[in-house]
Amino acid sequence: MNNADGVANTLLIDGSAADSVVRTLDTSSGFNQYVFAVTYSAADFNSDAVNDTLTFNVRVSGSTGNTQSSGFVAGGVQTGTGGSVTLADPLGGINVSLEGTRFGTDGNINAGQTLLFTVEDILVNGSALGNTFGGFTAAALQQTSGTGNSHVAIVGVGTGLDAVEWGTNTGITVANPDQLYITGGATLNTGATRQNNWAVTNIDFGMTVVPEPSSYALLAGLAGLSFVMLRRRQA
Repeated sequence: MNNADGVANTLLIDGSAADSVVRTLDTSSGFNQYVFAVTYSAADFNSDAVNDTLTFNVRVSGSTGNTQSSGFVAGGVQTGTGGSVTLADPLGGINVSLEGTRFGTDGNINAGQTLLFTVEDILVNGSALGNTFGGFTAAALQQTSGTGNSHVAIVGVGTGLDAVEWGTNTGITVANPDQLYITGGATLNTGATRQNNWAVTNIDFGMTVVPEPSSYALLAGLAGLSFVMLRRRQA
């Protein structure tokens, strides 16, 4: 992912590297969005002794002007529920930044800024057929600088959302949403420093692959697409 040309990356699926990930910068919305075009040809989904080709895109976009709140009290609960996020209407776009293996909006994620992860255009051997996206399952949050920080991340859109207040690198699990929203929240910890200095590194998800109407197989462990594991392919 830190490869300048966005091409020579490798993909980690279920613990093994295979095929390619091509990164492009999409500015068609007027804002920077990153799109990762994934090609995976290391599995036989229909048991015909020939590997099939799975392709899909992972898009990372951002918005700002969103209202957010959480149920934390100063110096109190570290994890819990009770967060809320309302997206700006109309949606206020913002540039997504990618520094090394971290996604942010200006290198960090500030209160009221949201990153949105989506999976698009799932095809097997060029056909959509019955392929279904199984949803996101986890994400990893990383500090961008310093120690002793206090950050709030809220997952989803609506009310009664999962939220976490954290001060060291952490992972979060999510309940298989089709779209993954991660919003920066304002910490109520009065002793917090550098509360906005964090970003998203890994995301995990899964999908069901149906290569033809009469036969299907579950691509087990595709949730192992960990962006932090994308790395420059050696010549």
